Amino acid sequence: MTMNYARNLYSLKGILCSSLLLFCCARPAVAQEWESITPPVADAPAVVEFFSFYCPPCYAFSQTMGVDQAIRHVLPQGDRMVKYHVSLLGPLGHELTRAWALAMVMKETDVVEKAFFTAGMVEKRLHSPDDVRRVFMSATGISRAEYDRSIKSPAVNDMVALQERLFKEYGVRGTPSVYV
Repeated sequence: MTMNYARNLYSLKGILCSSLLLFCCARPAVAQEWESITPPVADAPAVVEFFSFYCPPCYAFSQTMGVDQAIRHVLPQGDRMVKYHVSLLGPLGHELTRAWALAMVMKETDVVEKAFFTAGMVEKRLHSPDDVRRVFMSATGISRAEYDRSIKSPAVNDMVALQERLFKEYGVRGTPSVYV
C-alpha cells in the first residue's frame, strides 16, 4: 500500500512539474480584435461596413442583432456609416453588388437590404438575375424598364467600381467587416 502511494505521489509531482514547465514556456499574447490599415484609405466615411447578401453572419449582424443601427446611433453628428456589398460571394454576387449600387444611388438601401436578406436568407428565392430584379422592383416600386435602364447607368457603374476599389484598398478578408 505504501509503495503504491509513493509511486502515485511521484507521478503527481511529474505531472505538476510538466504542467508548470509548459506554462512557463508559453508565450503570453494579448488578443487584438482590430488592425490598422496602412496606408489609410483617403476620403473614407467615418464607418465602412462590407457585407454580402450570401453571408449568414451579415444577415444576423443587420437584421437580427441590429449592429449597424447601433453603430449609426452612436456616431457623432455629421459622421456617417456606409455599407458596401462584396461581389465575390455567391453565384449572383456581381448582380447583387450592381443592385446594391443602384439602391445607394436611389437612396433606397434600407428597404432593399431588408428585401434581399429576406429573399436570400429566409425565403431562399434568389436563384437568377431575374430574381434579383424582381426583388428590387418589389422593394422600391420601380418599373422593369426603369430598373433595366438604371442598372446600367454611369452612376451605378461608378458606384460598383467604388465598391470594388474600396474592397481592395481596405484589404477585406471576410464579411461582415466594419472599419472605423
